[in-house]
Amino acid sequence: MNDRDWVDGRMALLDSAEAATPDVTRAFARLQERDRRFRAVRRNWIWATAVASVACAVLVVMPSKSVCCARTPEETPAPTPTPIPTPAVQPPPAAAVVARPAAKKADPVVSAKNYKESGSASATVVCEIYSDFECPSCAVFYRDTYPQLESEYVKTGKVRILHRDFPLPQHRFAVPAARYSNAAGESGVYDAVFRRLFETQAEWGANGNIEGALAPVVSPELLARIRGLLAADPKIDESIALDKAAATADQINQTPTVVVVGPDGERHKIAGAQPFVTLSAYIDELLKDK
Repeated sequence: MNDRDWVDGRMALLDSAEAATPDVTRAFARLQERDRRFRAVRRNWIWATAVASVACAVLVVMPSKSVCCARTPEETPAPTPTPIPTPAVQPPPAAAVVARPAAKKADPVVSAKNYKESGSASATVVCEIYSDFECPSCAVFYRDTYPQLESEYVKTGKVRILHRDFPLPQHRFAVPAARYSNAAGESGVYDAVFRRLFETQAEWGANGNIEGALAPVVSPELLARIRGLLAADPKIDESIALDKAAATADQINQTPTVVVVGPDGERHKIAGAQPFVTLSAYIDELLKDK
């Protein structure tokens, strides 16, 4: 094949340069149309990306369904309501309650009245409250439920309170906070320190500066005494160990948990930061006809 003749023949079929007249208006219109399509596609991608980002953010910040701090990192749901195995007493439907059979004799872990106890020694009902100073749900319980429990039941002689330390392993400052509260108890200022630790939980929980949080309610002299007890008094750690032993006996695995001891000595476990109305209804059932 003669390539040159073939090319020349086909070039001759094309319009001459003089006859070709470019359509500028049409070309500009096509360019604008392409630009509009490109902008529409880009705008759709931007919106899709924004929606996906917002959805991810919502999933990250969505609060947990759990209302308490579990002993293990996995979420531990509160036990479902179960009837108390005592004919005279039935728990309110909203409470997460698990009953433990009554002991044949007094729990050896419970000692004589000490700084962790409040209320009348002859109270019909005892509430043993297992808590962790770094547990957010415990702070909610002591802020919203405990004041009414104290004013309506403890100060009226119906209920005696026993605070129990149950520091969870995932909270790095929970044990030091419990030690400070016990040393404060040995120094005669347990209540003030106990309340202050929960009120300032967000502060010392972030940096571990427990003494800084206590300074407004404890004098420098008392802080020095507390510091000395932390360094030398074995009773500080023994108190925590006794509470942990009681937690094992009660099968506690989350905080806060209230163990209500009725007039018959039977122990009823109520897990989670229950509202006052739930806890009071349960206590009223135990106090009925007593």
